[in-house]
Amino acid sequence: FISIAGNGRLGDIALDDFQFSPKVMPSCRYSQFTCENNGKCIKPSQVCDFFNDCPLKSDEVRCGTCDFERWVTCGWNQADDDDFDWIRQRGNTASYGTGPGVDATFGTDQGHYMYVEASYP
Repeated sequence: FISIAGNGRLGDIALDDFQFSPKVMPSCRYSQFTCENNGKCIKPSQVCDFFNDCPLKSDEVRCGTCDFERWVTCGWNQADDDDFDWIRQRGNTASYGTGPGVDATFGTDQGHYMYVEASYP
């Protein structure tokens, strides 16, 4: 996760190269993840946390990624009843001196990221 802070009201919130957690398996209690091979139950917060809590690393291997290049919004939908909107961007943001000049995937101004214009709704 990459973050760049602006001064005062000049700021953006940007996301790029994050991971999704796999679905919770039904053999454990509600909202627990079932480890493959031994059936151990772990908390959802232990899944895709870069620490192997299960044998065979089953809690870390199905953590999908999203870089906003091939799949524009990665399945996310913009809420219609809020004041801020996510914007897919490459290069600098519209607010002077805020946002990343490059994305985390390619390290160039040709890669995409998602951001929220936080200077004003």
